[in-house]
Amino acid sequence: MAEALTARFDLPANARAAGRARRLVNEVLSTWGREEDAEVARLLVSEVVTNAVRYTRSDDPLHVQVVAQKDRVRIAVGDGSTTHPVLRPMRDDDESGRGMHLV
Repeated sequence: MAEALTARFDLPANARAAGRARRLVNEVLSTWGREEDAEVARLLVSEVVTNAVRYTRSDDPLHVQVVAQKDRVRIAVGDGSTTHPVLRPMRDDDESGRGMHLV
């Protein structure tokens, strides 16, 4: 793969966004022959999109971009907000809030 392959899609910032983003990222990576990257990509995009939907105050759509190069896959999620994610301390008994630690 000499050049990077790029896909971008927009999603409404709602409760269905994470599932739709998982499916779209999986389809894109499968089409590109990058099935070995799909499982981790689905997990990470799910976490990031869920956080974007949960914490953004914007009515703008979410933008998901997938870029595959020879040795890596990069996934970016934009939510229209100017606020950056905050990595909170994580405790062993926390039932949520682990997404950014995964990323």
